[in-house]
Amino acid sequence: MKKAAKKIISNILCVMLLFLNCSILISAAAENVSEQSAVLQSGIYRLKNAGSYQYMTVSSEDCFSGHWIGQNSNIVQSEAERSQLFKITYVGTYDGEDCYSIRPMVNSGYVIGCPYPEYTNIAELHSVFSDDYNVLGEENLWYISTDGNYYKLKNKYMGECYYELYGEDYYINNAFLCTYGGYNEIMYLDYMSGEDEAFEQWEIIPYTTDMECIEITNPISKLPVNSAYDFDAVAYSSEIGRNGPMTFSVINISGSATINSVTGVCNALSVGEIRVVLTYGDVSHSYDITIESAEPDFDSEKEYFTNMECSIFTIKIEME
Repeated sequence: MKKAAKKIISNILCVMLLFLNCSILISAAAENVSEQSAVLQSGIYRLKNAGSYQYMTVSSEDCFSGHWIGQNSNIVQSEAERSQLFKITYVGTYDGEDCYSIRPMVNSGYVIGCPYPEYTNIAELHSVFSDDYNVLGEENLWYISTDGNYYKLKNKYMGECYYELYGEDYYINNAFLCTYGGYNEIMYLDYMSGEDEAFEQWEIIPYTTDMECIEITNPISKLPVNSAYDFDAVAYSSEIGRNGPMTFSVINISGSATINSVTGVCNALSVGEIRVVLTYGDVSHSYDITIESAEPDFDSEKEYFTNMECSIFTIKIEME
């Protein structure tokens, strides 16, 4: 009897463990499903307006906090034209709608959002590295929906504010009546109906080539002692969730300097050689600078990076 009872207990325990393992697997599968969206998968895309046939655009020189989003050419200049590429990341489902962040590929550290807390219906850039819902804030989150042909993008914060005021859904559109700077048109959150509705509809076109790079936009090789220089840099990655930040550091070789790890402002303290290092995740780029006692001519030097092979981080420097 004792052996039979032990066998029964052993069998019950096996069944319970099997049930527990199945429950864990089902739960894990459900969690994986919840991380995906049936509307649009996270990835790199171009966004083409159905009304104007133009592409959403953010140029490198326009990529800073508060800048408005625009449109540019009807024709993509090249397959690697980052100014017309955006990283769209699924953040989660809220209030029954799929929510995303949208980042320009000229600098993954920025997201497209709207002014907060003002009731202004423009779309602009904000500096936010995280794709966590609570860190992004509602002003940087986008509801994306589709009718099977085109997509519509509604800002979570502004969309709710305007719906409460006017009872209509306000979507991002090409603002076809407003030009900015003489060459591109501003993106607005607005309500459109009838024939104009096409201007709030978007074709979202996948871009499947992997991209990752750190780029110094104003490099120099010489710096006068007791002066300061503000290094500018951008970083971008097609990997979802990899948005920065990048950090600056300096290695003192025979000279000495300090550098702000966030802003890139470098202070030259003594004559000699230093090495400035820019780091983005597990990737870094460094180059040497000579601190001189005499002030160099920055205008005549005009050093710049060209032909950067971003996938392998190879940089070619050309002199005018």
